[in-house]
Formats: sequence, C-alpha cells, structure tokens
Amino acid sequence: MVLLALLLVFGMAPLVVSAQEDATDLYVDLSFTCPVTTTCPQVCSPTYDDCPEELKCNNVNETLCADGSCAVFCDPSLTSPCEEISSCSPVTCASVNTYYDACFEDYGPWYEFAAMCPGFDFDDDAAAAGDVGKLSWTSPGYLAVYCWVSIITISILHWCWFNHRVCPVEGSMVSIDTKEEDGTTRKTTQTGYKRHPVGIILYLLTLLTFFGWFALLILCTHLYTISEGEDLLMSLRTFCVVWVTSFVWNVSLLWPYSIESLFLRRCKLMDATHVAIFHETIDRPDERTNEQQEERPKHHKCPSFIMAIVDAAQTFAWAYFTFIFADPQCRPDSSKGIFDICPVQCNVDGSRYLVFLFRRYNFQKITDTFEPGYWAMGKTFQDLSPRGISTIEQAEWALERIMLMDDNSESLGMGDQPIHPRWHGKGLSDKDVQERFRAVGPNIMEVPPPSLFKTFSTEIAKPFYIYQVYIVWIWICIDYLYATVCVWLMVLMTAFIISWFRYRGAQVLYAISHVSDQPSSVLRNGRLELVQQTELVPGDIVQIDAGKINCDMVLLTGECLVDESALTGEATPQAKSPIDPHSRQVYDPAVHKKVTLSAGTTILECEEALALVMKTASNTTKGELMRDVLIFRKHTLKFRTELPIVVSMLATYSTLFFLIVLFTSGDEAIVSWFLGMTAFSNAFPPLLPTTFIIPVGFAFERLARQGVACSNSDSILIASQVNVAFFDKTGTLTKQGLDYVSARSADSWTCGQWTSDTMALAMCVCHSLTKSKLGTLIGNPVDRAMFEASAGVLVEASGVTAKVKSKSGETFDVLRRFDFDHIRMTQSVIVRKPGGTISVIVKGSGEKLSMLCDPDTVPDTFEDRLRQYSRTGVYQIAVGTKDLDTQNRVEIASLSRDEVERDLEFAGVLNFANQLREDTPEVIKQLQEADVQSIMLTGDNLHTGIHIARKSGIMDKDKSVLLGVLNKEEDVVWMDEDDTEMDRPSIKDSAKELTVELSMSGEAWQVLLDTDKVYATEVAPFIRVFGRCSPLDKVSVVDTFTSLSFTTMMCGDGGNDCGALRAAHIGLALSDSDASVVAPLTSLNKDIADVLKVFKEGRGSMASTMAAYKYVILYGNISSYCQLIMYYLNVSFSDWMWFFTDVLWTMSFTLTLPLSKPAPKLSKAQPTSSILSLQTVGGVVGVIAMNYIYTLIAFAVLYSEDWYQCRKWESDIQAGSILSASDNYETSVLFLMVGIQLMAAAASLNFGYEYRQAWWRNYVFAALAIGFITIHTVITLHPGNLSCLWRINCDNEHVVRGVLDSEPAPIGNPYNSTIMPNSFRFKMLGIMLANFVSVVLYEYFVVNGLWQQRRLSSKQLAMPAAKGDLGRTAATAV
Repeated sequence: MVLLALLLVFGMAPLVVSAQEDATDLYVDLSFTCPVTTTCPQVCSPTYDDCPEELKCNNVNETLCADGSCAVFCDPSLTSPCEEISSCSPVTCASVNTYYDACFEDYGPWYEFAAMCPGFDFDDDAAAAGDVGKLSWTSPGYLAVYCWVSIITISILHWCWFNHRVCPVEGSMVSIDTKEEDGTTRKTTQTGYKRHPVGIILYLLTLLTFFGWFALLILCTHLYTISEGEDLLMSLRTFCVVWVTSFVWNVSLLWPYSIESLFLRRCKLMDATHVAIFHETIDRPDERTNEQQEERPKHHKCPSFIMAIVDAAQTFAWAYFTFIFADPQCRPDSSKGIFDICPVQCNVDGSRYLVFLFRRYNFQKITDTFEPGYWAMGKTFQDLSPRGISTIEQAEWALERIMLMDDNSESLGMGDQPIHPRWHGKGLSDKDVQERFRAVGPNIMEVPPPSLFKTFSTEIAKPFYIYQVYIVWIWICIDYLYATVCVWLMVLMTAFIISWFRYRGAQVLYAISHVSDQPSSVLRNGRLELVQQTELVPGDIVQIDAGKINCDMVLLTGECLVDESALTGEATPQAKSPIDPHSRQVYDPAVHKKVTLSAGTTILECEEALALVMKTASNTTKGELMRDVLIFRKHTLKFRTELPIVVSMLATYSTLFFLIVLFTSGDEAIVSWFLGMTAFSNAFPPLLPTTFIIPVGFAFERLARQGVACSNSDSILIASQVNVAFFDKTGTLTKQGLDYVSARSADSWTCGQWTSDTMALAMCVCHSLTKSKLGTLIGNPVDRAMFEASAGVLVEASGVTAKVKSKSGETFDVLRRFDFDHIRMTQSVIVRKPGGTISVIVKGSGEKLSMLCDPDTVPDTFEDRLRQYSRTGVYQIAVGTKDLDTQNRVEIASLSRDEVERDLEFAGVLNFANQLREDTPEVIKQLQEADVQSIMLTGDNLHTGIHIARKSGIMDKDKSVLLGVLNKEEDVVWMDEDDTEMDRPSIKDSAKELTVELSMSGEAWQVLLDTDKVYATEVAPFIRVFGRCSPLDKVSVVDTFTSLSFTTMMCGDGGNDCGALRAAHIGLALSDSDASVVAPLTSLNKDIADVLKVFKEGRGSMASTMAAYKYVILYGNISSYCQLIMYYLNVSFSDWMWFFTDVLWTMSFTLTLPLSKPAPKLSKAQPTSSILSLQTVGGVVGVIAMNYIYTLIAFAVLYSEDWYQCRKWESDIQAGSILSASDNYETSVLFLMVGIQLMAAAASLNFGYEYRQAWWRNYVFAALAIGFITIHTVITLHPGNLSCLWRINCDNEHVVRGVLDSEPAPIGNPYNSTIMPNSFRFKMLGIMLANFVSVVLYEYFVVNGLWQQRRLSSKQLAMPAAKGDLGRTAATAV
C-alpha cells in the first residue's frame, strides 16, 4: 500500500507530460470578473455559408477545416465534431471567445436548430445488436430463473417444515450425561439424521443455485456493460433484483452448520447416518453473570428506538430460523457449547460409532445412544500386576527389582527377544484386541490435517464477508472497478489474517496429536509381536524402548528415565519404577506418578521394561489436554458484545441515507437505487471488520519476534483490560528449584549446629534419585540439592531400592522408597545401616511431619521456628526416624505406608531457599503502576509465600499480614503473624480503614467458599497470597475473581498450573511444553518480563483498534455526507478524486494507523474497550460536528465570492456523468474539505497518548500523512500539473487522463478552467487548517485528555490499591 501511494503520488510525471501533448486550446478567463469570457460552445450549421459571419475564417487565404479550425491547407483526415452532435448541422463553425451569456444570446438559434435532430450513429452493428437483444421481464430467460428460484425456495421451506414440524421422528433427539476427567458432568444432546432421496436431490439443486447466483450476477454485470438505451435500464433492474434476492437467499443458508445438514432427514439414532451433537461446555461464572459479557451491558445508554430495532430484528431472525432449522440454539457459534454433525461409521463386524472431539462414541442398543468409548482396567496394583507369581517371589521382586535375563529364559517369539520366566502372562488374544478396539478405536486422535484453504473458505463464507462482497459488487455497475478491486483485496487480506491465526493454532494441535508410526513390541497371543502404535489397546503389554510414548501406561517391570517436559514443563527427567504387584492400593495416575508413563512424554533410558497400556487416544492425559482446548469456552471482548448495537445503528443510519438519495435524486428509480446503495455502502463501510483484525495481526507478529507465541489473537486485546494478574511462585516469581541452606538437628536445636548423624544419613538416603547411563543424578531438584550437600555417592538405584555411600565411606542399602505424596506431603525410605539395623527415615512438610512424630520428641519451639524461617523465605523440610524391630524381608515388603510413616522420632529440619528472579520486583512494580493487582497462587507454605510477596512487591513490606487458616475444628480463623487469633476483617464497613494485608491457605479458602460464599467473594479481592494451593484451589480462586467481573491473567510454568491458565481470561505459560497449549500465550523465553510485553502490546493494539475503528466510522460519515452534498448540487468527484478518498487515503491510513508500536512503559490507565463509551462515541460525534461546520463555512465563503456568481455550476448533467460533473468549483471545495478531514481524522487518531509511542514514531504513517498534507496544500495553492490530477486549479493545458481513460479529456465546464483566485485559495487553506487543528486538538485534549480522566475518575476501579487502601470493589469490563 505504501509503495502504491508513493507510485501514484510522486510518479505522475509521465502521465502529466502526455496529457500536455493532447490538451485542447480553449480560452481561459483568469481575470476572475463577471461576466466571464470563454470560448463559446461549438456552433454547428447545415453548411459553411450558414455559419455566423464572425464564425467564418476572416483571412482570405484560410479555409474552414472540418474540425472548425482555420488553415491554409486542411488535413483531410480531420472529422467534424458536429457530425456526432446533430445530423441536421454537420458543419463545425469556427470558435469564438466572448462572454458566456453572450454565446447563447448571439448563437442561440444555431444551438436550437442543431438540437432538433439527433446525431449520426456510425456503429450500425452495435445498433443492430441492440435491436435484436431487447430485454424483457417476460423473456424466456427471465421466466426460467423465476420458476427455478421459486421452486427451489418453496421446496426448501416445505422440506424443513415437513422434517422438523409436520413429521418429526419421536425419539430422534436424546440427551445423555457425560462425565469429564475432572469429575464434572456435562449434558450432551444427540439428534439422529439420515440421508433421504428427496433431501439429496434438494441438496444438489441448492448447491447449483448457490453458485448459480454468482453466475447470474456476473451475467447481469456483463449485460450492463454491453446494453444501451432501454436495455441499459433493464439490465440495471435485472441486476438489482438478482442482487437483492441472492443476498437474502445466500445469507439465510449460511445459518446452519452446513448446507448438507439442512437436507438430512431426522430419524432414530439406530438408523442414523449422521448425528448432530451438542456438548455443553464448562460454564464460566463471568459468562453467566457478567453483565458486560453475554447480556447486553446495562450501561449502554442507547436510544430506546435503536434498542427496539435491535430486539425486533433478533426476534424476527430467531423466529425464522427456529422454523427453518431443527436446533437453532446449536448453531456453530453458539456460546452455550460445541456443536458438530458427525458421520456414523461402521466397524468390520457392523457395530456403529462416531468420532466427536477426538473421542469415539459407540452405539449402545440398550440405551439407543452413542456413548463415549472406554475400557475399564483393574483398580488396584494387584489387579494390574502379572498373574501367577508367588508371594515370596513378589517380595523379592519388590525388594530387589532383579530382572536379569539368563540362558534358560523362556522365549516368546520374535527370535531372541526373551521374557523373564517368572512372567506367566500371555498378553491379549486377538479376540480381546478386537473387542477393545471396537470400544476405544485406534490409538490416534482424529485431528484432520490443517488446511489453510479450507480454513480460509470457512472464514470467507461468514455473513459479514458476504455483505462486503455483495455491497462492493454494486460499485462495478457504476464503473468503479479500481475501488472494487482494492476493497476486495482488503477483504481477502482480512479473511486471510484471521484464517492464518486459526491455521497456526490448528497446526499446533495437529502436531501434538501426531502418533509415531514406529512399531512396538507387544505381548499378544503368548508371543511378542510388532504392532503399530496406532493399534495399541488398553490391556496390551508393551516392551518399552527409547522414544516417544503415545498412550498412558503403568510400568510393570524394569526402570525408565522419562522426559516429561513436553507435558508438564518440568525440565528435569523423571525416573520411573515398576508397580508393587502385591499392593491393594487403588491406582491413581495423579498420585502414583512414579509408576505412570504418560502419552506425550519421551523415554530417554530404559532397562528391560514392560508396561501395561491403560488408556489410548483421547482418553490419555494428552488427549484430555487437547479436548480441554476445544471444550473450554473462550472469553468475550466487550466491544464484540456491542457490535450488534453498533451494526444496528449503522444500518439505520445507512438506510436513512439510502432513502434520502432514493427519493431526492430525481433520476430513474433504478439509477436512484444504485446511487442510494452506494451511499449505503459508504455510511456502512465494508472495511469495518478489518479494523478489529489488522492491529492484532501487527501485535501478533511483534510478540512473535520477542519470543511470545500466541494461539488466540483475542487474548492480545483482552490483555489490555486485565486488572488482576495471578502468579505461581516457584519457577515463575522465583527461580526454578531450591538451594540448600543449612540443617538443624533435634539434638542441637538451640544452637542450630549440624551435629546429628541421623540428619547426615537422612540427607544421604531419603530421596528418590536415580542415575542415568552417563552417571547424571535424576530426580527432584530439592532431592538433588540435598544429596549434593551431603557429599554422598549414589552407587546404584533400581526403582524402590538403592545403594548409597556416605561422605564417611559407609554404605547404606535402601530397601524400599516411597515417593513424595502431594496429599501426604511426605517422602520416606527403609534403609539398612552397616551394622544391620533397619531404620525408617521420613521427610516432609513441618506441619505434616510434626503430626507423625511423638510429641515428646518435637521441640517446644518447633512451630515458632518453622514460622520464623518461613517468614524469611526459608523452605523447611522436617525429618523423622524410627527403627524397625523386624529383619524379615517379607514382613518389610508387606508393610503399608501408613505403618511405615507413624510413631516417628523427630530428628531435625533441612532448610532450603528459593531465590527470586531478578526481573520479578520490577515487573510487579510496573504492573501496580499500571493499575494491575498481582496475586500469588502457590503450593508452598503461607509464610514462605508472604516472604516472597514482600520481596517482590506484591505485599507492602511495612504492613502486617493476617492469615486465613483452618483451626482444629476445621473452621476458618484469622491469625496475625504471631499466631494470635484476630477478628474477621470487615470489608464492607471498614474497607478504607483496613491497614493490613491478607493471605489465606487453599484449604481455608475452599471451606470459606463453601460456608460463606458472600463473604468469600467480598474478601477475595483483598487477599494477596493464596498458599498451600492445589491445582483445583488455583482454579477456584481464578473462577471466583472472574465471577466478580475482574479481567484476569494467570502466569505459570508447570503442568499443575494448566487449570488456572485455562480458567483465566488469558494465560501466559512460561513453558514450551505441550501442556502450555491450554494457554493462549506462551513465553518461549520462559521469562516473567514477557508479562509486560503482553500487556504493552495488548494496550497498544487495543488503542490502535479503537483508532482504526473510529477512523473507518469517520470515513463512512465523511463519504456519506459528501455524497449527499454532491447529489444535492448535482456534481460528482472525478475518477482520481474517488480513488484517493475511497481507496488510497482510506486504506493507507487504515493499514498504517495500527503500525504504531506500544508505549515503552505501561500507563496507569487502561484503554477503553467499548465502542459505545462516551470517549469513543463522543470523539466520533465531536469530529463529525466540526467537519459539518467547517464544510458549511467553506461553501458559505465560496457562495459569497463575487467571481463565483457567474461561475456557478448550473448544468443539468446527471451526477452519474462523473467527468463533466466534477469540473466545477463546488466539487473542488468539497474535495479539498473531504481530503483534509480524512487526514485530520487519521492524524488525530495516531497520537499514542499513554498506550502507543509518539506520533512521529509511526514512521510509515507519518511519512504518508505529511506527504498527503503537503500535496493537498500544493494543489490548493498552486495550479499546475499536479493539481490537474484531481482537476482542481486546472485548465486545459495541464489536464490529465482519468484512471481508466486512454487520453485526457478537456475541462468540462463552460469556462474551461477550475483555477481559483489567489485570495480564495488562501481562504480555503485557512479553513482547512482550522478544521485540521480543531480536530487534532479536540481528540488530544478533550477525548484523550478530559474525557479519559473523567472515565478513570468515575468508573468503579477493579482492585484494592497495591499499597493496601481497600477502596475498589467492582470490576472494569473486558
């Protein structure tokens, strides 16, 4: 666009030069007096002798040539212009210069005589063709179209009426409750359909008609271009009828999910070939109750008649579509859930199924429904373990984990691939595999490969694009081809940008869903077989090899080292050990992560490992993650909820313009219709949707260059309205992992010196570390830091056993290891000391471990020290020990974890520190200055969280803190930092006097939410730290804030943050794992500073969006009132005038306004996101009013000029004759005012104010604006080649050909000039300058100044102030 502008503006020299060569020599009176002297219009006479004497050649040596010139020798090739004017007067008399009025007084009889008979028609072929092809409403072609459209339309209506109303099939629609992975139950509605011969025929005919409309439009356009006379008007009428009918017809058919689905016959599910499924999505509190979201905002103070029009239109549309379609509430864009029409497929045995949201649904004859396919596996470890092993062998296996292969091993197929002889299982039989395959289907998530073409086709078929295509098509019939092409290109570009966003997101999902083609060794039919991973089913026993896992499994034998970063974001590989085959503990993958291999993770190392397939395809952890992405409802931007109102207002406004033109133009009715529709299209500009897309596209690319990936473009705009930012602590606010600080043993509790051998032993053996083949320690970062501090050596580690050498050289055998349990908050080992003593060592959180120890062994000051260290940010792990009385390995193996972890003796504590990220305090500070409240959601101790909150700035260091915790009676109590119980904070009565910070534990929050929800929602905005939060607690907190109308952001780094990342309005994942796909934004840098980048781009793009929106609205208003003035004066712009106003200026500014980069610092205020706010509407209305005033002033000055009185445009030429009607002073003044108003609007909206960089930093826009303003000034003040491009300040010596003309045409007014007097040029320049300055100052000081401050001071702010003054209770709408 920029190159096009430069080419057109600065590259006109060749065009101007060629125009000079073809200029016509006509007299121009530059005295600017009245009456005006000019060259009289051409005088025609029957013969030379009949010419007036003064119009004959006075020189006796010259003769009158055919073109009216006098010469000694005439060129025989010259033709007479009069031959085309009149057949009665073919001779062209010589020209004469005199007063314009005198021309008609002196030569009136000649003009009248020439007008009595028409000119010659030299195109006999064209005339003959015109006579043959007369168009008529009763011609066969017209009648055929009438019949075809009528029959198809009536047939469709009758089919829908019969299918859904007259003969609905009872039982064709059923509802089932499906249980999600998180335990929630969602309603799923299934409606059966099948193909029907009548429906198939109607479908094919409808498709033919659908595309036939466009063929008819093309044909009508062609007829218009070749028609003349009455046929011309008839072709226009035909185009009008086809345009209106096809528009209504096609838009109506865009409502259903697909055209094909409209013609399926309803039936019972047992007979269905297609099933329409509506799946209820997860309810978001904000979307149920937020008045700024689903419901019309109550603060929209729209006139009642506009709201009545909106309601009436919605009621009519709903009634119509309810009649036509079976389930209008299940349309694709329904906000209530996900809708899809799924084809029914058949297995080899004839059983039927369908695939919905990646999951197979199998038909159940008993219930006559399609139910999710699932295969239940055993519940306990014993159910899942191999059968046929004795108890002693089980104990040995549990203690030693010996799986050595020997020469006598039993071989089960596949040559030399042996299975241990103690494995007596034979795997699944072919019958078992087929049965399970029918239930769950192949081990793939049926995600279709993303197609950019299909995505683009779906996007371009939406109603607003159809409107754009149709409305611009009208321009073709008024020879506005170049503007048509440019607008269509703009529309296509907008659709492509949106399609590209969605295509990129689909690519991510497809890449995640891909299943490797590499075969696996699977135990089936008593032998190992090579089976493709897509053919695995639950119950398969798989030999594990290095590589990616594509199903959820439990490890049966051997050990594995697994990279889970793709799923959880945890960079440290995790060691996996086999299940305990004799345990009756119920298997839970969320708890027993040590034995679980999840789909999407990668095996780095493995040793003779076998695993049991538990889940496949969409039932896996990875599959549920992908389903969450599709099922979870997206949040809505505020301006999108206001768009229907704005569209209704624009439609009403545009219709008013249409009616004014239709009834006042004075042209033929059909011509008036075209002119009215042109005015309609200008008042309701087709470019409007692009204003909400292009700014986001630029922000999207800028974020990508800065290392922030975006999968949902709306999230960028939502970021501009965020007023609450949630942060995980470890790995987000702080660095990943903990650093070992010190140890304190119970024996030396008061002095704090590490003097206990028990503590040294605990640090050496109480962990779940393993070693890779390269000798690298693998396991929890805290365990690694502790073990490295002990200076011990891990000799070997095999699942639940290990051998460790201490710093002193002693060797300890770890007989059993219990992994850290998030519910128990403990980790334990059974270890044999060198002397043979078997001891238990348990470590865990101080609160939990003190409950497991003998109270007499716990120091009296333990809890005080625990809180003291927590307040300083030290993370304490307590240690307890005991000796076992038994040496029997079988008895040891049979001990339950509850028996192991009780009756302990307190040994001491280990101290770790979590270091704050360097950028964290600055990020929190800038967020607070930007009116964004930061809240911590952490699984750590409350006191530790408070310490980090104070260091980072989330809490005020100088304020005391109240802690909401549970007492022994499980009631919520409020304690100060000295554990003194305090009164419950009164938020309503003393919010402004409250001078403390609040924090609360996750379990206390849940109890408070359940017992006193009203108070919970009141106190929630004032809590700065939520500690000891489980993943579900985090989701609960985010949901509560969202229900209170806060606009929320969640920033986290691990898989345990996925729920909160998904629940917030926007989520920023500091991870590149597959789990981060639930978050619309991903920091590839894993840097918390990217939060500021997102907020800056969000606020900048929202400001740019509002600026582009206001500019397009202003353009529509300027263009529409300009057309009204032209119709009233019976004038028109020239081709180049239209091109600059409708194409070059408008598109250049629309595309370059969003190029402005965000401000380097976040502002205190948020940009408005409302297109109906006072700031937005007032800004537009104020500029419109000023434009009207200055336009009236310009015309008033023109009408008061003495020289103008004899140069008024009084021609009867219709406005459709663009070139002739543009050569007048009225058009010149109007164009100059319209041009400067478009530039003033763009220039005023380019101010960055607080959200974008300075005006001049938008380099491309500034260059174009300055260039256009300079050119506009030059053409106003200086007549010449450049000004003649727009036929302003122009005479015939400098005329330039039009956009589509082959050669220049002379000035079309009687005075052969549009040059203005010098004094008037400067008057116009003054008016234009005043208009420009007024608009710019109004936008900068009033709209962005006074009204912005008024908006901020009058709105109820979202959060309590960062420093603790609880003065804000309500939210700002998204």
